[in-house]
Amino acid sequence: MADSTIDSELILLHNNWGPPDHGQSNRIPDGDGTWDGADSHNVEAAAYPIGTVVKCVNDGASAGQQGPYEMAYLRAEEAIAAAKDVCSPGATDDHFSVSDDPDTVLVATSAMCAVAISAMTAQYYGWFWVGGVCPEAHVTGTMGGNYRTDGNVAIGPIDVKDVADEDFLGFGAAAVDSCGFAYSADA
Repeated sequence: MADSTIDSELILLHNNWGPPDHGQSNRIPDGDGTWDGADSHNVEAAAYPIGTVVKCVNDGASAGQQGPYEMAYLRAEEAIAAAKDVCSPGATDDHFSVSDDPDTVLVATSAMCAVAISAMTAQYYGWFWVGGVCPEAHVTGTMGGNYRTDGNVAIGPIDVKDVADEDFLGFGAAAVDSCGFAYSADA
């Protein structure tokens, strides 16, 4: 099948990065009150321990689905072009370094998913959506809308796939382990 898309409100990610830090949960880091505007996002020196996971709630009243979501503090192995880029662990010895390029990830099909909330500078640290509903209400950039798929998504488990027509990562039907669940087929 040709590459396709699925809407943000039809995706629920599984956090496979680790448990939330309950001391950090239910609050967005300092800055302008958004994840992509946080003082700790897209910075050269890590402001949090790498791999920190924070759990919050998207209220759904202003944008997106209502429900919990999780963000992880990770490092962009290479420059990440834009918000909504699907990332997976990069092919380095840094477990918390991610890439959106299928040529530089550890494996092209993965249950390890981290979605960029903005463009990222190579080797910089920042927040990535890793679990729950899309955090549309707490990101100033465009997190809502369509996400790339490989054209094979059906209702059910999804994982990270190489979206070959575009040479980017996206979502596809999960073969074994999953990074999330699709509530609809892709379009």
